This record gives sequence, structure tokens and C-alpha cells, in this order.
Amino acid sequence: MPPVSYTHLDVYKRQLIDMASVYTARGQSGQALNLYKQALQIERDAGDQNNEALCLNSIATINLANGDVESAFTYFQQALQLGEKIADPRRIADPLQGLGDCLLYTSRIDASRLSCNISPQTTFPPKILLIQKALQRRKRRQLRNPLQVRLKKSPNGFCQ
Repeated sequence: MPPVSYTHLDVYKRQLIDMASVYTARGQSGQALNLYKQALQIERDAGDQNNEALCLNSIATINLANGDVESAFTYFQQALQLGEKIADPRRIADPLQGLGDCLLYTSRIDASRLSCNISPQTTFPPKILLIQKALQRRKRRQLRNPLQVRLKKSPNGFCQ
């Protein structure tokens, strides 16, 4: 198998995303957001739709954590559209979960209908039904064992 050849741009893009992840983990969302936006522009210029969807989802997640639900919803929608375009299940599932978190955060189904451009007379589309089912599963899992959901074990066996 021949060795994989990386360009300097590939390495730089990956470093931006990795550094943004570190800033996010350290709670420095402003720096992380700036790096993800830089990486997003580079990914768009390079035509790497997989990493573009990753950046969109990460930006949306940070916006949601900062309380900017409207912006998060928009970025999650863009990430979902791109994930469907490239037919990557992970790039579809992550934005769907994010959209569900937006709905959970606002607790206003009518507002989410407006954000999705859905009239009040229209029934929910299948994507929204998937989100609702995922939220119901999450609630059931939390009721069964709330500590298991909150505590995530790291590879070294310690709880984070």
C-alpha cells in the first residue's frame, strides 16, 4: 500500500480543527469559534465537504453552548444539508442531534416550526420526528441510569 501524501494545506486544515477542539475542551469558545470559521473557509475553498460539514456542526455546537440558538439552528441546518449531499451517516446524525438540542433548549415547538419554515397547519416532517424520537430515547436513558449518561469514561478509565 503506497504511503498517503498530504499537502501543507491538508496539514494546516487539520491543525486548525485540532486546535479549535482543544480550545473548545478548555472552555475558550471565542478562540475555538474563530479557528473553526477559518477552517470552514479553507474547507469550502478546497472543496472538502466532509470537513466543511464537521466545521459547520462544531460552530453550531459552540453557538448553542453560548446561547445563540438561532445561529446554531442555521449552522446545524447547513451541516445537515451537506451531510445529506455527501451521504455520510455521521454528518447527518450529528446535526440532527444538534437540531434536537436546539428544540430542547428553546422548548418551543412553534418557534422551531417558524425556523424550519413550516406552517402551523403542517405536520412535522420526518426529520423532526426523528429528532423527537431521539430526545425521547435520551430521556428514557437518563431516567434509567442518570449517572451513566453524565459520566463519560476516558480511554485511561477515569471519569471526565
